[in-house]
Amino acid sequence: MINHHLNNLDTKNVKFLPYNILKSFGKIKKMSPYDIVIIDPPSFQKGSFVATSDYIKIIKKLDFILPIGGVVLACLNDPFLSSNFLIDIFKKEAPNFEFLEKLENVDEFLVENEEKALKNLIFLKKN
Repeated sequence: MINHHLNNLDTKNVKFLPYNILKSFGKIKKMSPYDIVIIDPPSFQKGSFVATSDYIKIIKKLDFILPIGGVVLACLNDPFLSSNFLIDIFKKEAPNFEFLEKLENVDEFLVENEEKALKNLIFLKKN
C-alpha cells in the first residue's frame, strides 16, 4: 500500500488480500465480485506453488469472483513456461475470458528472450 501512496493513488476503495487463493477461496469469494484480480504467485518457492498444476486451479475459480468486464493480470516468472502456457489454460478452463495483451517488461530488465523473463498477461471476462 505504501507504493500506492508514494504514487498518489487513492486506496479508499481498494482491498489488498494477501491470501493463498488455493487455501482461502471461501474468504475471497465472500468479498467478491472484484473489478481486477492480480495473480502473482511465487516463482520458485518449493512446496508453495507449482505453476503447471496450481495455475489451472486458480483460473477455474476466476469466473466465481469476477463480473463481466472484470480484468485479470496473470503473472508468470518461469523461464521454462511461455505466455502460451497461460493463454492455453484460459482458453480451455475459462473460455469466457479473452486474452487482451502481454505487458512489455521495463527497459531496465532487458533480456534476450522475453518468454524466459517475467510475463504479465491481461485477460478480460466477456460473459
